[in-house]
Amino acid sequence: MKNKLILFLSLITVSIISAQTIYIPDSIFKNRLLTNSTGNFGTGWYNNEPTSYVNIDTNNDGEIQQSEVANITYLNLPTANISNITGIEYFVSLKRLELWSNPISSINLQTLTQLEILNLGNCQLTSLALTGLTNLKSFACHLNQISNLNFSGLLNLIEISCYSNLLTTLDFMSNPLLTRVGCFNNPNLTTLKIKNGVVQEFSNAYGYCLFRGNPNLNYICADAAEIPVLQAFHAANCIDNNASCVIDSACVLGVEDFVKENDILLYPNPSTNILNIENLSTETISNIEIYSVNGSLISQIKPSQNIESINVSNYQKGVYFVKIIVSTQVKNYKFVKN
Repeated sequence: MKNKLILFLSLITVSIISAQTIYIPDSIFKNRLLTNSTGNFGTGWYNNEPTSYVNIDTNNDGEIQQSEVANITYLNLPTANISNITGIEYFVSLKRLELWSNPISSINLQTLTQLEILNLGNCQLTSLALTGLTNLKSFACHLNQISNLNFSGLLNLIEISCYSNLLTTLDFMSNPLLTRVGCFNNPNLTTLKIKNGVVQEFSNAYGYCLFRGNPNLNYICADAAEIPVLQAFHAANCIDNNASCVIDSACVLGVEDFVKENDILLYPNPSTNILNIENLSTETISNIEIYSVNGSLISQIKPSQNIESINVSNYQKGVYFVKIIVSTQVKNYKFVKN
């Protein structure tokens, strides 16, 4: 009887462990995770670095369990010849992910919402979704074949390296902290919008990043304070002698009478006294946050009805960002205070 009980408990234990085991089809990726190599894996977080380096396979069973990666905040696996990154979705505490120079053609980042630093340079990506990565500060995806990137909702983004891709449009108007952009050698790039309320860290080097190798770039929209520098770069033939390129500050941040997106209305927009936020969906808005262009939280509201009227009469004139949380989704909008 005692032996049967021991066997029964053993089977339960094995079953629980198996249920928590992460499926990792790429043998190279799995073996690297099983290898205790100082500098590859870390926990804790201070000044963009882990506070300690660890061995992920703590029970030494040759498998990776969900519990073993729950606290991993740093993963550094560049140039490892990893082609399939399935399993990365369980590293939900990751703040820094370095996977550059791996032949990765696709990656699912949906669950990695804590990421602050992401480097996917020199992979084989043709598309990449950044939705929900609201904590992202530094992002690199250079030397890929990506044709479209959407940066809306990334209010904490400070720098980006996206050179040598197939991008056609780059719009950073909803990234109020972005100051460093590297986007040279995008032969299909026609439109660049960097009007976001802060002056970019322009120098000759950054001028090169913005213009060189973009022969079809015909429109740059920037903040008024940036126009003289950009025109100087233009005069110095820093956009491959594309004389037709227009540089101005005419692009407008959300000046429609109202914005309708995902069944949520913001009106009137621009607004002088009252901004109405109307929820037309069947889902409930749990939180509304309003930010200034420099990323400062101005107001936080928990709505109690389908139409929330917000008094903005005391706001300074300018552009503001509205973050609306509906169920598990984060939706981002802009409005102008007149």
